Amino acid sequence: MAQINTILLVDDEPDIRTIAEMSLSHVGGWKTVLASSGAQALELAVTHKPDVILLDVMMPEMDGVATFKALAAQPETRDIPVIFMTAKVQSHEKERYVGFGAAGVIPKPFDPMQLPKEIRGILDQPVELRGRARIEALRRRYADSLATKIEGLRAAVEHARAADPASHRVAVDAAHLIAHTLHGTAGTYGHAEVSGAMASIEQALQDLLAGAGDDEDACWRRVEAGLERASQAVDK
Repeated sequence: MAQINTILLVDDEPDIRTIAEMSLSHVGGWKTVLASSGAQALELAVTHKPDVILLDVMMPEMDGVATFKALAAQPETRDIPVIFMTAKVQSHEKERYVGFGAAGVIPKPFDPMQLPKEIRGILDQPVELRGRARIEALRRRYADSLATKIEGLRAAVEHARAADPASHRVAVDAAHLIAHTLHGTAGTYGHAEVSGAMASIEQALQDLLAGAGDDEDACWRRVEAGLERASQAVDK
């Protein structure tokens, strides 16, 4: 069971801070440090070294996501578990925050009598399960963006095919770099078919860069076939 002695609550709304502090202090029994902004949270997190940070998403100037990233960038605070609080509780929003590395998400409005229990429930999850949830969230985010990435490669390929002789090599090299990146990332994120298609495109573009001569048209056909395979795999 995670040991909690001090909790940092970050919320720009005074009424939320008041009732949440009462819940965390009197129901949870924890020392509660209050911050009304992201900037203040960064300072207090270093000073008080809380065991967990409860972080509102919607705040002016520095919102919760920006604050989380700043906390993660500081050696003194990057290992402190962060739980987001937000009124946006759609599954894709929750996955987004967990994908950033948050320990969990608590929806607003919350029940003050149940808030400490929700926090304990999140922190009592084995680190392995939290890590697995983050990886799955990242995979879903990547899958959602994959079609756009493939279309970006298609646009780069079309630009390379239409390029004049003076800029042809640079344009082909740019498309080759995109295909190379997608070959690695798609495979890592579990999209084997797309990764395989990108490998064939990468090789065809490499052949073009090496000087395909009379086989240039065949190389472009291999590129088009790879793009078609990748698109079909994403549409499944």
